Amino acid sequence: MKSIANSIARLERLIRRITDQPEPTIQSGPIDDLGRATLFYVANLGGAILSGEDSKEYAQIIDALLKAVDSEENISREEVTDYVNTSILSAIDPQKTESETTFESRVRTGMETLQSKLKGSTSPWQIHYRIYGVAPAGLPYSFGPAEFYYGDEATIGARAAQMGITDGEAIHQIEERILNRVAARVMADVIDYRAAQRLARRLMTLVTDVLNFYGNLSNDVLCQIGLVEDTAHAYGFAHEPAGNFHATSENLRPKKPFEFSKASVLPGFQRASQLLIKPNLSKLEDKLLASLQWAGRASVNSRREEAFLLFAIALEGLVLTDEKNEVTEKIATRGARLVVKPEKRRKAYDDLKDLYQIRSRIVHSGHFEVSTGELEQIGFFAKAAILIILANPDFATMSQKDLSDWFTDRSLGATRREDWC
Repeated sequence: MKSIANSIARLERLIRRITDQPEPTIQSGPIDDLGRATLFYVANLGGAILSGEDSKEYAQIIDALLKAVDSEENISREEVTDYVNTSILSAIDPQKTESETTFESRVRTGMETLQSKLKGSTSPWQIHYRIYGVAPAGLPYSFGPAEFYYGDEATIGARAAQMGITDGEAIHQIEERILNRVAARVMADVIDYRAAQRLARRLMTLVTDVLNFYGNLSNDVLCQIGLVEDTAHAYGFAHEPAGNFHATSENLRPKKPFEFSKASVLPGFQRASQLLIKPNLSKLEDKLLASLQWAGRASVNSRREEAFLLFAIALEGLVLTDEKNEVTEKIATRGARLVVKPEKRRKAYDDLKDLYQIRSRIVHSGHFEVSTGELEQIGFFAKAAILIILANPDFATMSQKDLSDWFTDRSLGATRREDWC
C-alpha cells in the first residue's frame, strides 16, 4: 500500500498549495461550467475550481490512486474521485462550516479518512438485468457466472426477502423492471455500485455472446440474447447487503427465445459454462472463449461484412497458435485439417483461401459485397472449429503448444493421437 500513501502525500501537498492561492480558485456553493478548469462540488461542503498545474496534479493523483487500489477492478474511478473531492473540500472548508477546527486537523482527518476508504472491504453486490431473447421454460438456469430466472410475483418476493429488501417503493421498482420477464443475476464482489455495474456488464456480455453462438449454430439467425442496454431499452437493478439499491431503465427488443433445455445438450455447452467461471484459464482456453465471443457476436450481426470479419477473427484466433508469416496458408491448412474429413480437405483448403482473400479485401478496401453463401461458409468453419476444440476430449487438456504440435504432426502425416477427424 506504499503507492497509496505516496499518492495521499501528493494530495496533501496539493491541498496546501490550493489554500495559499486567492479566490476564485476556491469557490463556495454550486459551480456552473466555467471552462477548461477542473471543477467539482460536494453537497454541504461546497465546491472548488482547479486550474493550470493544480488541475493536472489533481488528475494525476486520481490516476495514481486508482492504479494503486484497482488491481482487481473492485472500485470505480468515480468513487475514487468522490473520495478525493470530499477530502479536499473537507480540508479547505470553502463554506466555513468548520470554524472550530484548525486547518491542520482537517487535513489530517481528511487524509486518514481517504486512506481508510481506499482500503475498505468489498461487498457482494447482486446485479440483476432484464434479458431479452430467453424462453421462461427451464428457468432458473445457471450458466457460467449468470443465473437466469423468470420474475413472477413469487420469485420477486422471495428474492427481495433474500436480499433484505422490504421497502415497498424498491419492490415496486423491481416489479416494474422484471415482473413476468426473464432476468439474470450476476454477483460482483466490489466496493461501489458503479464498479459492480461495470463488472456485471462485462460478465453478462461474455455470457450472452456465448449463448448467441449456441443459439445460432444453423445458418439462420434463430435467436438473439442480450441485455436491454444492447438494444433500445434496458431495465435492471442492483442491491448491496448494506441496503444500497439502484434502479435503471433502458430498452428491449425480442427475438425467437433461447431455450436452455435444448442448448444444454449441444456439444461443448457445459464446458463453455465451466470456462466462464474458471479462475485461471490456460492460453488456449482464453483463446477459445475469445473465439466463442467473436463468433457469438457474428451470429447476430445484421451487417454481412462485419459478421464475416468477426467469424474470420474467431477462426484465426483459434487455429493460429503463433504469429509467423503465411497466415492465409496456415489458416487454410489448419482449418481444413481440423474441421473436415480427409476426402473433403482439399476443397475446404481452397475455400478457406478464397474466404481469406475476401477478408483481406474487406479490411484493406473498407468495403466488399459479401454474399449469403460466403458468410455461411466462413461461419461454418469458425463454428465447427470452436465446437471441435471445445467438445472433443482429445483437446480438453491441451495447452496452446500442444495444439500447435497437433497441427504440425498432422501436416507431417504423424498420428500420435487418434485421427478422429
